[in-house]
Amino acid sequence: MADKDPSTKHSLFVGNSRLDEAYNTLGRSLKPAPIAEDPDAVRRLQKALLKLMGEAAMSKSFPNGFNAEPDGKYGKQTMDAVLAFQRKTFPGQFAECDGRAGIKTLRAMNVGLIALGGGGVTPPNPDLPKPDTVVVLQGAGFGNSPGQENPPIQVSAGVPSAASFSVGLKNPVVYKVWNGDPNRGAAVVDKVVGWINANHPKEKKLVLIGMSSGGANVSEVASRLGFEVRYLAACDAAYSSDSDPRRNLGFQAKQSEAFFQTLTNQFKQEFHGKPSAIKTFQDFSNDPEFAAAERDRKIKLAALLVLPPAANVLARGRINQGFIDAVHTLAVRKGNAAAFGNAKAALNAS
Repeated sequence: MADKDPSTKHSLFVGNSRLDEAYNTLGRSLKPAPIAEDPDAVRRLQKALLKLMGEAAMSKSFPNGFNAEPDGKYGKQTMDAVLAFQRKTFPGQFAECDGRAGIKTLRAMNVGLIALGGGGVTPPNPDLPKPDTVVVLQGAGFGNSPGQENPPIQVSAGVPSAASFSVGLKNPVVYKVWNGDPNRGAAVVDKVVGWINANHPKEKKLVLIGMSSGGANVSEVASRLGFEVRYLAACDAAYSSDSDPRRNLGFQAKQSEAFFQTLTNQFKQEFHGKPSAIKTFQDFSNDPEFAAAERDRKIKLAALLVLPPAANVLARGRINQGFIDAVHTLAVRKGNAAAFGNAKAALNAS
């Protein structure tokens, strides 16, 4: 049947949490405008439609040519292409033909993409032996709360953030910790180092990934281990100040990268920096989504000019904090997509 989930997933449908949600959850379809959808999820859908429905069906969605990135907008043409795919795939099933990309539609697309050849990614099998280990330190705001710092370390398929971050990796281990309070950093590091020393064979490959405040702690974890880490990524790592000692820890890592957004940090509420021990970084400051967030911030600030000074100050603070939260979320999502792809390559390398 068209909605049967095959044993492999096309690479276009791997690595985006919003697409995972639509692919796996009833009622969480990707929806046409004016619903605001994740542009990366829509771009993946548009690339799939190009392969399945042809260039004529997607001409306006690829304004810079079919070898360039699509526009990431779930506009009329994308909706029409989804609708055409549904009518072709589900003849006579009018309830399935709504122009939205949900479970049945996405899984049918996945079957079609795999049938075209190539692009298949075998999902991780939790029953496989674990000669390699991936440890992920999540940051604040990833479904954790104070007092939940030490749950069992496990693959957490039931947690959307953990599930999306571990897609495509061999034998991932997700360590869910509350990192929001800087005072908890030492306890977090102690727990993670203790678990690794007790469970990971030192002769096998270890990958460490940290996001947000977890990124600040993950380099400290690496520095505390008595053996080489195969790959380490600190994604949008949050440090308390420019002089935070965690920025300058040395560690043994065969490959290491920092993925983070660079801003002037004019509000001084959180510092996003590059640990000196990490070799490379990705600057998201010119990314279109970051630029859109900045434009939105400026528009909202301009609208405040009509308010009295006292109210203006309070509203400006809320707008600026919302902007920081938005760009931080974008950096974590985009950075981890890259970090996990590189981690998979590091694990599979000879």
